[in-house]
Amino acid sequence: RDQTPPAVAGSDIPVWIHDGFSSSEKDFLDQARLAGVDSPILFVFIPRQHADDLRRAIVEEEAAKQTLDAKGSPESNEGKDARRSMESRRSNASDEKKRFVAEIVENTKVFQGGGSELLESSLVDRMKAGADAALVRLFPRFNEADSSEWPKVIARAKEGAELPFEAVGHKDAADKHPVSREVMTTIGAGAAGTDIRKNLRGSPCGWPQDAIDAAIIALHRSQHISAKLNGMAVAG
Repeated sequence: RDQTPPAVAGSDIPVWIHDGFSSSEKDFLDQARLAGVDSPILFVFIPRQHADDLRRAIVEEEAAKQTLDAKGSPESNEGKDARRSMESRRSNASDEKKRFVAEIVENTKVFQGGGSELLESSLVDRMKAGADAALVRLFPRFNEADSSEWPKVIARAKEGAELPFEAVGHKDAADKHPVSREVMTTIGAGAAGTDIRKNLRGSPCGWPQDAIDAAIIALHRSQHISAKLNGMAVAG
């Protein structure tokens, strides 16, 4: 809800919320357009609706509550009738307030980076659709490792198979697979296994740990990379 855009970092989907009671929809939409079509940020704008009626309902509910608290529990029939009347006023004001808030929330607009508005029928559906789209933008390289067969690749790599990545449809050498190439780039002159996983599980890759581990094991077995454990070289 800050005035500055949220940072895009790690695997979280940033959601930036503004409301028409304190800011302009046009200015907020301009921010969404400025972010560009690659931005995973969801821009959520709560409209300024029922402003006067909502304020009135809040004031009436609070006034009735304060009156009830101040008067206590009366003994006379007249006092009891007056209390029931005040409780009814408080209840009606509370129901009105909830109705106004529900309508405001349901009419909340959701924009993607670039300014496209999501037009699903409910706010929940708009947020779900926006989250799905944001994930694609946050992890544009996810498809390169999108498979449930990575445990088979790990098993084949440990066995020393010549083409361990066949289980995920890659019929070339291990070092030619996109995950392997990115692992080698990430390692560079040297990197800890935990850092490699953290880097490649975040944006823009979002790859599962099994895919990363499969590439590390296969590259180590094929001697494209070396590894150390507690300062000692690990045999291939």
